[in-house]
Amino acid sequence: GGGGWETTYESWREVGVVRGRDVQPCADGSWAEQTVESDNWSGSKGEMGGVMWQPLKRIQRATEKVIRNYGGDVSMLLDVCRETLVFETADDIAGCIQLILEDPDLVVLRVKNGLARDYDASRTCGYRSVTVNMRVVSDTANRFGVDTHVCELQLLLLSFAVQKSLGSHARYTRVRDLRGE
Repeated sequence: GGGGWETTYESWREVGVVRGRDVQPCADGSWAEQTVESDNWSGSKGEMGGVMWQPLKRIQRATEKVIRNYGGDVSMLLDVCRETLVFETADDIAGCIQLILEDPDLVVLRVKNGLARDYDASRTCGYRSVTVNMRVVSDTANRFGVDTHVCELQLLLLSFAVQKSLGSHARYTRVRDLRGE
């Protein structure tokens, strides 16, 4: 359903602040999900973009990736827990990366720049993004024993988010599977 790419594009433009869910530890040790709005990522509301909330990587795909790409070494799988942030410009992505690098609660392990001029986009069927693998090392993460867990943050231009939502990811998946990746 829906009204095509124009509707998708407009819905992303309407994301004036980073919105989503925030899971917080409660006093009794359980977890509570809260709705959050953060309008201070870059100093002005709506300047940087929005969140595309992602599920955990499916077990079937994780298994395929470990076997096909990593020779059975499960420690190489770094995108089980992943999220996507969408930006209108590459400058906004650069600003986000700078904020991530300056955050004392984050340890950046790897940045893959799929927007670089020398990036071979033929491997990803033309798809480009910046991928940041990192660990959250805050006191809370340490207390819950997840400070060594690596997660992935994909920084995506709005133009690619629109295409991804229009079915290009499904086509890419078919090509990837045909290549055995």
